[in-house]
Amino acid sequence: MASFAVADEVSCSADSTATNCGLTIDSDDTATINANITLSSGDAAIYLNSDNNTINMTGAILTAVTDDRGIQFASGTTNSNMTLNGNVTTTCASGSGRNCFGITIAGTNNTLTMTGDVNVAGSIARGLWVEGNSNEISLTGDITSSNDSGLLFYGDNNTVTTVGNIIAGAKAIDHYTATGNTIKHTGTITTTLFNGYGAKSANDNTMTIIGDIITTNDSNSGFQNEGNANTATTITGNISGSGQYGYQIYSNESANGTTTTVNGHLIGSGDATDNMRLSTDGNTYIINGNLSQTNISGVSAQNIEAMNLDSNVITITGDISNSTTGSEGRGIYLHQSGENGGNTITVTGDISTVKESLLYNGSHTNKNTSVYTGNITSSTKEAVYFNQSDSNTTTITGNITSSASTGIRFYNGANSNTTVVTGNITASEGLQINDNSDSNTVTITGNIAATTDGLYIRTADSNTTTITGNITAGSEGMYVSSSDSNVFNYTGTMAADADAIYLHAADSNTFNLSGSISTDGSSKHGASLNGGSVNNTFNLASGGNITATGSSSSGIKLVSSSSLTALTNLGTISGTDYGINVSSSTIATINNLQSGLTYNGVVPSNYNIIIREYGADYGKTTFSGVSGAMAFGIDLTNSGTGIGDKTYQDVFTGIAASGVLSATTGSSGGAAWSLAHDGTNWDLTISGALDGSYISAPSAVSTLSSIQKILVPITMIFADFAMSTNYANLNTYDCGLFDQDG
Repeated sequence: MASFAVADEVSCSADSTATNCGLTIDSDDTATINANITLSSGDAAIYLNSDNNTINMTGAILTAVTDDRGIQFASGTTNSNMTLNGNVTTTCASGSGRNCFGITIAGTNNTLTMTGDVNVAGSIARGLWVEGNSNEISLTGDITSSNDSGLLFYGDNNTVTTVGNIIAGAKAIDHYTATGNTIKHTGTITTTLFNGYGAKSANDNTMTIIGDIITTNDSNSGFQNEGNANTATTITGNISGSGQYGYQIYSNESANGTTTTVNGHLIGSGDATDNMRLSTDGNTYIINGNLSQTNISGVSAQNIEAMNLDSNVITITGDISNSTTGSEGRGIYLHQSGENGGNTITVTGDISTVKESLLYNGSHTNKNTSVYTGNITSSTKEAVYFNQSDSNTTTITGNITSSASTGIRFYNGANSNTTVVTGNITASEGLQINDNSDSNTVTITGNIAATTDGLYIRTADSNTTTITGNITAGSEGMYVSSSDSNVFNYTGTMAADADAIYLHAADSNTFNLSGSISTDGSSKHGASLNGGSVNNTFNLASGGNITATGSSSSGIKLVSSSSLTALTNLGTISGTDYGINVSSSTIATINNLQSGLTYNGVVPSNYNIIIREYGADYGKTTFSGVSGAMAFGIDLTNSGTGIGDKTYQDVFTGIAASGVLSATTGSSGGAAWSLAHDGTNWDLTISGALDGSYISAPSAVSTLSSIQKILVPITMIFADFAMSTNYANLNTYDCGLFDQDG
């Protein structure tokens, strides 16, 4: 005959030293306990290993033996409910014993609701240990575990809600191969011992923490991420740590595809610590708060250290600050990260550090996309530094400041990066591209104020630099050495104490200039080419100027076997000595619109005049100390329309009647030209209609010319009307001018 459990209602109202207050609780029982239970021997004060039980208890639980538990739902416990109003304390033989657990839930589909504190002590002591599956636990009260874990999860698919503070020796909230759990904790979390963490995630778990996380000892992490793609953690509160070698957020090798949101600040004050130490792929981190490192004497404390990671999304909406003076006191440090698709980093606050604010380092730190909308400041090192890093895209909309170093630096083979800066750069050196860093594209729309060089380009090829702001430099405005095939686009006002643009052993570079380039240094020049800098190209746009106002200075000076392939001058080039001074060097082609250009030295191989405003504006050059031979021509690409059938006075001065010009007659665009020497100057005559390609906005001269062209036809039309309507034709007016209907 089958046996059935009998549903019993049992109760206890006197304090007890026995498990379950001396009651027998098996299946389908309801127990009411209004008493304290103090256990000095045995395993657990409350012990269940059966189904469908209900326990309602008001009272405290105290155990003081080795290997004991305050409450234990054994693995055979299912569908049981317990409500406790009281504290649970397990001291585990005065704290020296092992396996001392306040609450252990190992069964399935059980419910525990507790109002009271949990306090455990022992070498292995856990406040709440969830071993089973699909249980629901609600605990209102503090959890204190002096040597071990506050909450430990081994089981799956449990729902745990705790309201109160957790103080743990090593690990406040811990997961061990636990999946699918939902945890919500409201209260402060504190860890006090070495090598622990405030909270750790695991696969498929959802965790919400409302409150601060505080770690006070060495080698601690505030939050340790070890989850997978279905792991989500939200922390509303600050995470702070004061010990050495610790992290506020730590992502170890197993975390992949997780989402972590912190609505609070990350605060580190220990030596050799990071606010965020990340080393795994595919995770999302959202920090709605500030990141700070406050240890001013530490040797290494970084805000974000990203090592060997890829495809992460990191969003910071607060400020990043680091007052550490040690060699590694950096703001954001990416090392060997981004090779297989790149990370995405967005920071909307300011970044302020003693050392590098941003350092992208290593040959595999590639393909990262970063947006920084605040100001970036370093007091002793580079503000933005790319070292051996390729193909990164970086946008900075705030100002960049480096009090003692470089604003932006590309170094040691940092190639093919794209960087856009819309704020100002204030630094010892504005922008540096150096040491085989090639094919980078840098666009700066703000101003550069540098105590040394505005731009420093050395042993770097095929870079494109566009600057639309002003440059103020205590030394060179642009320094280019041993660097080839670079393109510089500059629109702004450049004022340098030394050479405004300086080239040394730099070949095949192109300078497109449309601003004002100037220096006031003695024996300094607007553009200086030396050391055998060959085959370079300068284009000065209309309205632009290159000016040298110091003594013994020229607008452009070439020495030491340097050369220009082409110089197109639509603006003004001037110096206290000469506009252009060429010594032991060559210019292949000059295209000149400037009236009043002065030129000294070796003449260009080709000189093309530019004529505009229907001949009212054209190039005039005064030569001195000339040598070499020069061919004359007309630059129709940059010349305007209506320039034929005119004579242009004094296009050259200072060139002898023979010996310099290779020819004094020729043709251009179907029109013939001739140069005539009047004893002092050379005059140009163009015979035949000639139009250039340049079309300018209407001017007074062009408007007058257009009016003159149509004046005679309009006069003739009005004369015809006058003949048709005069008095002599009055009688035939109607039939002569209109038809029969009109």
